[in-house]
Amino acid sequence: MRRISQHILVLDHEPVWLKALTSTFEAAGLKITTTSSANEALKLLRDRRFAVAMVGIDSDRFDWKRFLERAKVRAPSCKLIVVSHQDPLSTVGQALELGAAAYVVKRAEPEDLVFAVRQALSPAVYQVTNKPVRLPGRRTTPQQPLTPREEEILRLLTEGCSNAQIAARLSITEATVKGHLWRLYRKIGVRSRTAAVAWESATRSSEQS
Repeated sequence: MRRISQHILVLDHEPVWLKALTSTFEAAGLKITTTSSANEALKLLRDRRFAVAMVGIDSDRFDWKRFLERAKVRAPSCKLIVVSHQDPLSTVGQALELGAAAYVVKRAEPEDLVFAVRQALSPAVYQVTNKPVRLPGRRTTPQQPLTPREEEILRLLTEGCSNAQIAARLSITEATVKGHLWRLYRKIGVRSRTAAVAWESATRSSEQS
């Protein structure tokens, strides 16, 4: 796998998380600077050139919305990734509206965190546009059309295939499957394989009616 060398800033109030993330990113060939201070993070964004800033928002004392606004001013070219233990749709929506390139739940696998950084750094592959509108019981129209491979993976999901089975059927790695699922979920506005299957079922029903 090709390694990228862009510098990543991580702001989080959990020392254990910062330590684990440092090991994960360094193993992937990413240069990382960490801090638990919002003020220091803003100073670093002003004084250095970071490709990505990953921001943990779980502290009750942290005004993360204000931080994202200030970070965009200090470093407009820096991609922002929000991370949290929780993922309520209202919070995810607010983060994206404030300019975050991605919202990642901390229970994600380590390789998923690296994938989020790579996606944020590759707008030709992944880029947040307007959020799709949810209509109860109906298929939402993706802001970006699904690729043939994404359509194929969606079909295998509806057949009940696991990531390993999809990888075997398509002769790709499980990591690649996860990448396709990440983009697929974002395009159709869902957060899980179960929701994706329900979305596809609603599509077939509407097409047959």
